[in-house]
This record gives sequence, structure tokens and C-alpha cells, in this order.
Amino acid sequence: LHDMELVRKIVELGHRIRKEQNIKVRQPLSQLQIEKQSRLGGTKDLLAIIADELNIKQVEIVDSLSKDTGWIITEDKNIKIAIYTAISPDLRQEGLAREIIRAVNGLRKELNLTPNDIVSAVLDTNDTELKDCLEKWGKEISNKCRFNNLAFGKIGDDEKSHQINIEGNDILLTINF
Repeated sequence: LHDMELVRKIVELGHRIRKEQNIKVRQPLSQLQIEKQSRLGGTKDLLAIIADELNIKQVEIVDSLSKDTGWIITEDKNIKIAIYTAISPDLRQEGLAREIIRAVNGLRKELNLTPNDIVSAVLDTNDTELKDCLEKWGKEISNKCRFNNLAFGKIGDDEKSHQINIEGNDILLTINF
């Protein structure tokens, strides 16, 4: 029980850093350090819970926290953590993919589609970063959005399309039942 309370507190501190740095939880981050004196039993299960709750790839217990550029340290009573907040291009693309999945699934809900409704889709954007993300993460997006077919290409003016906005950039989307 003591360890779970510490896990909860560490997750709260992690959310505080994300909020202060204006980084959404959907945006994965690479590392979180927990100072050893925080007395968290370093079982892999507890570290996995923290990693999952905060969307962080690697969580480790260390003797002292990194003070290098990009690390943000916070503490509360006897718990000290640091999160590496610099976002690599790969992590950025993964975060964009999660934003796309969230937006598409929101659109599916608006269209009264159920999770059992398998549909096909065509996506189109002029934004290079989003295009790269769609190409790299297309399979994951397709799986999470329940597409049996996902294509990328120009959408004609005569086609019924929907617009989703991802960080200020538009994606046009047609969904075929």
C-alpha cells in the first residue's frame, strides 16, 4: 500500500511537470527519474504503472537526478523526480499520431459509428509533418480508428469530407461505410 501511495504521488508530480511545461499526456516523453531516497521499491510493475500513467518510455530509480538541459525537477516532501521534456522527432510523430487517433475517434462518435463499425478512409493534408506522421504511423492509426482500409491522397471537392485540426494544421478525411 505504501508503494502504491508513492506511485500515485509520483504520477501527480509528473502531471504537474507536464502541465507547467504545457505538454499533453498524449505526447510521449522519453525518460523519468525517481531519486532513490524517495523510497519507492523499484519493482518493474510499479515503474511500468508510472510509465503508463504518464506516457513515458523509460522510468528509472537513480542515486541523483540529472540536472542537464531538458530535465525538469520537482519535489514534494521526500519525493523527488525529474522528467526529460525535450521531444525528439520520433516522439513528436508518435504524439501527433495519438492526436490524429483522438480526433478521428471523436469524429467517429459524431457520426454515430460504433467500435464494431469497420470503415475505410482517405486522409489528405498539405502539412509535411502530418504527411510524414500519417505515412509512418498509418498502420497504428488504422488499427486504433478501426479502418479496414486507409489511403492517403487528394480528396475531390465533390466528395463528402470532414476536417480535423491537429495542432493548427488541417487534415481532410472521408469515411466510407
